[in-house]
Amino acid sequence: MELQQIISNLATLNLNILMEEPPTFNFMDDALAKDIFENNLDIYEPKESERYLELGVPNLYCKNYFDDEDFIYARLKISYPIENEINLDVINYISINNIIIDFSENTLDTRKIYAKTLYLYQYVNSFYSSLRTMRYIQRIEHMPQDLLIWIENIVSTMRYILDNNLFNYKTSSNGADCNGEDSNGEDSNGEDYCNELIYGLNLTICHLKMLLNHYRVLGIPIYNMEEKHIKKMFRVLNNMCIIIIYLRNTL
Repeated sequence: MELQQIISNLATLNLNILMEEPPTFNFMDDALAKDIFENNLDIYEPKESERYLELGVPNLYCKNYFDDEDFIYARLKISYPIENEINLDVINYISINNIIIDFSENTLDTRKIYAKTLYLYQYVNSFYSSLRTMRYIQRIEHMPQDLLIWIENIVSTMRYILDNNLFNYKTSSNGADCNGEDSNGEDSNGEDYCNELIYGLNLTICHLKMLLNHYRVLGIPIYNMEEKHIKKMFRVLNNMCIIIIYLRNTL
C-alpha cells in the first residue's frame, strides 16, 4: 500500500459516522489500523520507514467546532472552574463510588472508566503545571513507571467502545446532549458536537497506540522515551482524557 494511500485511509477514519445512512467505513477494516491495533505495528522502527507517519490530519471531518488537527497538534484545555472541579473530583469520585483503580482490569463499567481517566488526567495536569519549568525528559522522571500500561488499558477500552458504537446520545431535561449546556435544545453542543469529539477520540487513541507499540510492546521503559515522543504523548493523552471527560454522560 502506498504511503499516500495509508495517510488518506487513516485521515478518513469514521468519516461516515454522521451520515444519515448506515456507515460504510469501519475503522478496523483499514489495513494499517489493523496492523497498529491487532498486530502492534511499530511505525517508528526503521524497518517500517516506508509506512512511517507523523500522521498528517487534513480538515476532512470536523467543520463546526474543531479542526481535525486540533486533536493531535493542539492541546485541548478545560475551563478553570471545570478543571478545579475535576482536580477535587478525583478522590471524591473514587471514594464515593468505592472504586479500586485497577489498570490490569478490562471493564466497561462507566464509573471505573471515568475514574481511571480522572486518575490519568492528574498526571497530565501535573506534567503541564507543577513540572512545567522542567524539560520534557526531566518531567517524565516524575511519572509512574507503569504509566504506559495504564494508558494502554484506557486506549484498549476506548477502541472497543468505538468499534462497537457504545456511545449513547442522552438528552437532558433542557434538551441538551453531551454536556448539557444548550438550554434551548439546539445543536450548538448536541449530537454534532459529540460526533466531532468521538472522531477526535478515534484520532487520539490511534496516535497513542502508535507510541505504545514502539515503547510498551518492545519493552522500552517510559524513562527512556525520546523527548519528541514524550511531548507528543502527553499532548495527545491530555486530549484523550478531556474528550472522555466531556463524553462521560454519553457512555
